[in-house]
Amino acid sequence: MISVAKAMQALAPPGFKCYLFEPKLSKPPVLADYPYVFLWGNPGDRLSGEDFTDSLCDSYAAERVEVKATYVGLTDESLQIAMARFREVWDRVNLVVPGFAPSRLKQSGLLDAQADETAVLVGNYRPRYAVDQFTFVGSRI
Repeated sequence: MISVAKAMQALAPPGFKCYLFEPKLSKPPVLADYPYVFLWGNPGDRLSGEDFTDSLCDSYAAERVEVKATYVGLTDESLQIAMARFREVWDRVNLVVPGFAPSRLKQSGLLDAQADETAVLVGNYRPRYAVDQFTFVGSRI
C-alpha cells in the first residue's frame, strides 16, 4: 500500500498538500494548513490465477490495493476544489509502482462530505472532509 500511496503522492497537483497516513498540521491547526489530503488504507490483497481470483494453487501474480484519500477543506468550496484537482490527476491514471506493470487507478466515493464537529478553528471554521477510495490492481513484473 505504501508504494502505491507514494506513487499517488508524487502526482499531487502543485500547491496542494498531500500526506501519507496522517496530516502534518500546526499545533493547534491554523487556517494556512488547509486544504489538504491524506492517504491511508490496508496493505493490499495478493491475487493469483488467470482472472486474479484468490486461487491457492499457484503463486501470486498481482496485487489489489485500495488507497483511501481523505480530503479536508475549510469551506464547502475549498473541499470541492481539492477533491476535483486530486481526482483529476488520480482517477483513471496509469500509475507506475515499482515491481508492478503500470495499472489504472479507479476512483469510488466512500464517505459523503461533512463538517468535522470535533475541530473548531479561528474564525469559527469547521473543516469539511470527504473520503474516496482508489483501487490499484497491478500485475507483478
